[in-house]
Amino acid sequence: MEDKAGDDNLKALETLLQVTFNDRTLLLRAVTHHSCCSETAIRDSYDTLEFLGDAIISAHVVEHIYRNYPDASEGEMTSLKSEVV
Repeated sequence: MEDKAGDDNLKALETLLQVTFNDRTLLLRAVTHHSCCSETAIRDSYDTLEFLGDAIISAHVVEHIYRNYPDASEGEMTSLKSEVV
């Protein structure tokens, strides 16, 4: 952490979320917009975490559709997925 105010803000966010991060830099990254990062440090923003989260949610939705609509065609499953994700 670079400054005490930033560290205090992250602690307050942990309290609000009722979660304690083992690696607080992950929390900092999760709340950092890419416009705050240099071009070489773009991974320090939430963009790659957002990409990962979207993929995980999509996988869970697909599994749910697959299990709950076993007779649906691929096209029907794709339509269902597009309504949710």
